[in-house]
Amino acid sequence: MPVTASAGNHGLGVAHAARTLGRRATVVVPGNASPAKVAALRATGIDLVEVGSSYDDAEQHALDLAAGGAYYLSPYNDPAVIAGQGTIGPELREQVSGPLTVVCAIGGGGLASGLGLWAAGYEDVRIIGVEAAASTAVSTAVRAGHVLDVPIGETIADGVAGGVERGSVTIELIAAHVSELLTVTETEIRAAMRYLITERGVVAEGAGALSVAALLAGKGKTRGTTVAVVSGRNITIPALTAAVH
Repeated sequence: MPVTASAGNHGLGVAHAARTLGRRATVVVPGNASPAKVAALRATGIDLVEVGSSYDDAEQHALDLAAGGAYYLSPYNDPAVIAGQGTIGPELREQVSGPLTVVCAIGGGGLASGLGLWAAGYEDVRIIGVEAAASTAVSTAVRAGHVLDVPIGETIADGVAGGVERGSVTIELIAAHVSELLTVTETEIRAAMRYLITERGVVAEGAGALSVAALLAGKGKTRGTTVAVVSGRNITIPALTAAVH
């Protein structure tokens, strides 16, 4: 039986796949996971476990469960997950010709790794990854050449908050194939969430708005058509209201 750790969104994907295939699966989330994500997970009927007070606590518990014989499906450190997330690239290429810059959020780095591997086949495509300034495990690891323990602060971008599994393949892939790594502040994230809902009619959680936050703040070297990947809209109405006012 597969087991995964998740801040919520990856877990929802696993739950959907398990239900579609008629399989059981376990999703481990931190005790401080978004109420919207927890409620959505419960509604799927998945085996849900709430542990600790951080993503790192949830990941360690899921790894411990996997050590007992379950298959651990990492939300980022898994070749199939990385490949699946990278399929955004070919879809974009079908719609946009010429030079292209793709900006995406980074938590554990699966999405950026998948997009980076795809972009490696094109000379005119740049990938820019964006972290919350309160959670910079990936950029710290890329600079050091290996995973380090870093302090994780409070952030509205809960979907990307947390450390990275030691030995994660995403660090090497991002170092090789992602053109630029940026960070955005909480103020910039909230401004992006506000812009998306008021100007574009798009509801985005904090993690989903990281790419737009970087662009609105004028960060990053872009060329050609620029695409911001908005990945995640699971946020409660009270949390969204508080964020955008």
